Amino acid sequence: MGNNSTRSNIRKFLLLSGCAMAFAQSPAHAQNAAENDLAEGGEPVSSRSNADFGAIVVTAQRRAENVQDLPIAVQAIGAEQIKQAGIDDIADIAKVAPGLVFSQVGTYPSVSLRGISTELTQIAGESSVALSLNGVPLLRQRYLLGALFDVERIEVLRGPQGTIAGRSATGGAVNIIQRRPTFETEGRLSVSYGNFDAFTAGISASGAVIPDVLAARIAVERRSSDGYIRSTLNNQHYGGSDDILARASLLFAPSDGAEFILSGDYFESDDISPPYVGFGIGSPGVTTVISPANYGNEDYFDPETNRADIFGLGPSVREIFKAKSFGVSLSSEIELGPDTVLKTVTGYREAKGNELYEGSRTNVAIVSLHTPNDQHQFTQEVTLTSSFGDSIDILIGGQYIDETAKEDTSLEFFEGLGGPVYNPPLGVNLTSYDRIDLESYALFGQVQWRIVPDLQLTLGGRYTHDQKAYTGKLGMPAGAPPMEALTLEQKASWDAFTPRVAIDWQASDEVLLYASVAKGFKGGGFATSGPLLPSHDPFSPETVWSYEAGLKSEWFDRRLRFNLTGFWADYRDLQYPFFIAPATIIQNAGKARARGFELELSAEPVDRWQLGLNATYLDAEYRDFVAADPSRPPTNIFGVPVPGVDQVPTQRRGNRLSKAPELSLTANTSYSVPVSEGAELTLYGDVSYQSKTYFSPFENSYEMQEGYALVNLSAELEFANGFSITAFGRNIFDKQYLLHRLSQSINLAGVDPRLPADPNNPLAQVVSASSNMAVVGEPRTYGVTLAYEF
Repeated sequence: MGNNSTRSNIRKFLLLSGCAMAFAQSPAHAQNAAENDLAEGGEPVSSRSNADFGAIVVTAQRRAENVQDLPIAVQAIGAEQIKQAGIDDIADIAKVAPGLVFSQVGTYPSVSLRGISTELTQIAGESSVALSLNGVPLLRQRYLLGALFDVERIEVLRGPQGTIAGRSATGGAVNIIQRRPTFETEGRLSVSYGNFDAFTAGISASGAVIPDVLAARIAVERRSSDGYIRSTLNNQHYGGSDDILARASLLFAPSDGAEFILSGDYFESDDISPPYVGFGIGSPGVTTVISPANYGNEDYFDPETNRADIFGLGPSVREIFKAKSFGVSLSSEIELGPDTVLKTVTGYREAKGNELYEGSRTNVAIVSLHTPNDQHQFTQEVTLTSSFGDSIDILIGGQYIDETAKEDTSLEFFEGLGGPVYNPPLGVNLTSYDRIDLESYALFGQVQWRIVPDLQLTLGGRYTHDQKAYTGKLGMPAGAPPMEALTLEQKASWDAFTPRVAIDWQASDEVLLYASVAKGFKGGGFATSGPLLPSHDPFSPETVWSYEAGLKSEWFDRRLRFNLTGFWADYRDLQYPFFIAPATIIQNAGKARARGFELELSAEPVDRWQLGLNATYLDAEYRDFVAADPSRPPTNIFGVPVPGVDQVPTQRRGNRLSKAPELSLTANTSYSVPVSEGAELTLYGDVSYQSKTYFSPFENSYEMQEGYALVNLSAELEFANGFSITAFGRNIFDKQYLLHRLSQSINLAGVDPRLPADPNNPLAQVVSASSNMAVVGEPRTYGVTLAYEF
């Protein structure tokens, strides 16, 4: 698809944009106005509720609806909570959304919901949790830092999304909706400074270009921080930022019921430098041969600098992490007749990255990896909503996705050490050239039938066709052009129908009961890293049947909100990636199960005092998963088996799913009080907790994080003239924790005493051991923000 595909996609974008504009003079519709009124605190679109405590409008079902009226498990996080909780990136959502677990493998983020996730190491697979920005799917979640910027709300949809919610997914979805242009003039200037030399400055402004017809919005932000981890060898800081974010959008409303929003965004990072550290040997019973001072010491925080020391990164390796992403989208909403609305979302996105890093995190550069990568995607979604009388609402739509993703991975092993420790089958230095092309079509629909005024039946379904093509090439030595004789090309396609049936009963104006059954689907794919493996058979799609029942309720004149959801999900062919040097291999677990409860509690006991509690209990385990643990070396470097170490794949039934803590919760409180005429003080605090979490299916202690809690506080003094000053502290008790931990099956030479010693062979007990790596969570941070709103 290449450059020709890019030009073709741009032509499609312009053509579809023009087609949408042609509808501009169609008859008007009031749904858009209703959505705006709801967002500004007016009456809900649905007739089921009156004035709402903390009401947030969401579009999870492609209509503007009060979140309390939806018979689905969705948590809406509004702009005020985003600001108070300090949600700056995708990892921060876990502060307020229990059951959502963020982790990271190198520069690859991973989001888990209800215990379902995929670690996207390289371009082999897609996420089990779909993410979207303003209705455009984010197929590659590597560059999400730019998404959480100028945000109006975040919608967290739990459970499989197999009917109408964007890209089909098995774990859930996170929809990020940025702020719209407004016809009223408004804006915000802010500057923030904190420890680790963290600096953020931003400006946003919105207003009418042509009153009631054309409005514009622009937002720019600069973020920088020197990071909270440093290498003792090259003094490079990690876990910091050096980012530029920009966004511009236009709202065109030629008539009362027709609107178009054209939006573009840009993100650039010169140093995303993930906070990755090495903890030494990650193979049980094996001691290290390469033993730098303190390597593997888990007391990695320096009490004087509050930074962790990385005892890795060979002296000659200055790591590089650069990223750029760009996106443009056009959304339209037009009435075609009474109660009939056409919506379209057209999007084009591209992302590029360049990374150079040392893979073993030792004080000797055993292996450096260079991974330039880029991705282009074009997406189009069209939906039509209509009503027949007062009893039937319908939605039909379609989605098209065209994506090309490339990644070149160069591995350069230290000469003289790489050979005996780990020797790739075709040489020491090499580059694999990987490319994935995806073309996907989907048709979906939903009918909501109010059998009687308070009883509603929902029937929905989606047909998805995914086709993927993989091309793998190999170049030797590293950086050499690919050898055409070692080219591997494969294609595969998958089809799925995913239905959903739900029934809900409005027991009273404040109480909604519902139950549903739904199927989810995620397409298959291929192993990557070029033709280095004996087999490149595609891995199978991931599917799930989910059963759910819930209660949504409000009490005491809507000062108390109590929501409760119970769920049970049965998964088949759950995809899990193994890193077996030098490739990522995704395997399918036969069966898995996730079941549990989710609680949402919000209260306003008295005016100006708000309380919130969200909690998730999760029982998630593999029911059929036969696999060998790659962190346990079965032989020495000469192929002699290690006594007592059996690398034959064994049944892992009963093991807990990765990134699936049994208990997670968030609690928050805010209180506002006038302190003088024209000034108000708002105090805010939140705590988040998650219990013990495993990061692999093998329940290893060296791939696990014990339970921990984080506490954040802020105090904002706001004046009537629009100025405000906020003091904040995050992780105020300086809890040390890990966002991810794993053992990679390359890089370190170790001694295994279970092997017999041989005086004639000093390497008889040497094995190619795994290195234990971890992504370190952010320590205590604090600072001050000055802002002016107009």
